[in-house]
Amino acid sequence: MTLGTKKPKVLIIIATSIVGGPGKGLFQFFDFAPGEQFDYLICNFSVKGGEGGDFEREAKKRNLKFYLLKQNHYYDPTLISQTKELVKRHNFNIIQTHGHKANFIARFLKNSIQIPWLCFVHGWTDEDLKIRLYNRIDRWAIKGAHRVVAVSEDMKAKLVKIGIPEQKLTVIHNAIEDNGFYRDSPDPDLRKQFAADSDTLLVGVIGRLSREKGQRVFLEAWERVCKQVSKAKAILIGDGADRKILEGICIQKGLQDKVIFVGHQVNPHPFYRILDLVVMPSLSEGLPNVPLEALAHKKPIVATSVGGTPEIIEDGKNGILVKPGDPNNLSKAILALLGSSEKRNLMGANGLSSFYPKFSPENRALKILSVYRELLS
Repeated sequence: MTLGTKKPKVLIIIATSIVGGPGKGLFQFFDFAPGEQFDYLICNFSVKGGEGGDFEREAKKRNLKFYLLKQNHYYDPTLISQTKELVKRHNFNIIQTHGHKANFIARFLKNSIQIPWLCFVHGWTDEDLKIRLYNRIDRWAIKGAHRVVAVSEDMKAKLVKIGIPEQKLTVIHNAIEDNGFYRDSPDPDLRKQFAADSDTLLVGVIGRLSREKGQRVFLEAWERVCKQVSKAKAILIGDGADRKILEGICIQKGLQDKVIFVGHQVNPHPFYRILDLVVMPSLSEGLPNVPLEALAHKKPIVATSVGGTPEIIEDGKNGILVKPGDPNNLSKAILALLGSSEKRNLMGANGLSSFYPKFSPENRALKILSVYRELLS
């Protein structure tokens, strides 16, 4: 690992083994930010000598400067001293954090390293007691950041409510590249894998399989949909703690032939191309990538009006918004679009025109660089 000496240096700390939303946002930033302005090091965690998983592999594939902090157990206090030594050794000018673990380390180092701290807040989940405890620690930690980036206006309001001064906050929406995904033809062989002929309607639910993502509510709604639409299948793309529970629900409801679990997909775009409709039944969100990806693929979407989703989806124009946790209204919205190819096509076209340039990665990268400069000044 070699860092230059002339450009300002940014240490980016993130704890993830998969290329999820925050990871995608980081890699996208490096694709669109002028590389000659700053020098970056991505820092992840090696638990008991393990590797950083898909995230590390993707970072190295892109030839990004990457470092693993060695973590012997989850509550390893040496992570703080390791990070402090790293900052001093390479004279970083900014520390940037994503997630509660990175935020916790930065909060403890704030007074000793004396460099600006930029914290990105992507949202919180509350599926169990342990996560709720982490969230409380995180909310305490981020109050020490010099600047906080919220991914939506809704998230900004929540941060103000917990006591973060508004002048510390900047809203920077997630973004999706306008690289013509929608122009690629669907893969007929992929449809065949799901025993889907040309008349079968495919509905995609994309995201981590956990309670806050709302797949349990979706399956309740889907049972009602399947009673009225005979040739329809749902594809659940993602993995997580709820997978066995969701598979059990499908067995109980007799939906085994109507719901297909395909696991986590590093590249979900081939799946988007074969879908007739995207459904996002989340109970909570920050600013999710799924509706942005759906718009980029010209796919109509039914989504819950949570977090920053209403900042992306305009109800009745580029999608349909429903209240979270309501399988009845969710099923009605799905049926309304499955029953009309004209509505689906119109919303898909509207979606493509609405997402760019508002959610362009070029704009997002420039906004992040602007925050860097403000911190350094």
